[in-house]
Amino acid sequence: MTALDLAQEWRRYAKSDLNTADQMFYDVNPKETEISCYHTQQCAEKSLKAYLISKKHRPSPHP
Repeated sequence: MTALDLAQEWRRYAKSDLNTADQMFYDVNPKETEISCYHTQQCAEKSLKAYLISKKHRPSPHP
């Protein structure tokens, strides 16, 4: 798998988290703000990881 393939995979994961956050915030009554915020944070983290990989930087794994 190339770095570009790996970056695209992380972008797909990020998009999935963003879709989940949107659904939990807009489509669930009462709003699930905690879950929405969690998935928004996960989207940001995975997007950053995709960016770093696309620039040939290797992000550190979680401890």
